[in-house]
Amino acid sequence: MFEQILIGVKEDGPLDELVELATSVASAGANIHLATLVRVGNDGDERLRADRAQERLDGAVRSLEGQGFRSASSVAFMAALAGTELVRLAEQRGADLMVVGLVKRSRVGKALLGSDAQSVLLGAPCPVLCLRPDA
Repeated sequence: MFEQILIGVKEDGPLDELVELATSVASAGANIHLATLVRVGNDGDERLRADRAQERLDGAVRSLEGQGFRSASSVAFMAALAGTELVRLAEQRGADLMVVGLVKRSRVGKALLGSDAQSVLLGAPCPVLCLRPDA
């Protein structure tokens, strides 16, 4: 069982499923940190998106604490690769497990855009548990 778990949550990605997956392998009273990275762009709505993401994570934190876990959340802005940022956060928090969701993409999409999941899998300082999207 794992004591320090980092859950990487996309702004509009599955949250409940990732939390359920993490708690299924967590030790009693484990520390579970939820993190969302908000990509900075040209839209100028980053602050609004970050506030929405934080509200969403706060609900999950309250639920986890009600189940006896220690929990916290963070929302950060990023201009680069989400995978690299998640690996850095896992290293900073001393995570012994990362939980992330995968996004279904075409082969061309993966070749042109790279893969955050691949960055996490190859760079993580700990095991990574992935949630596959529904088929």
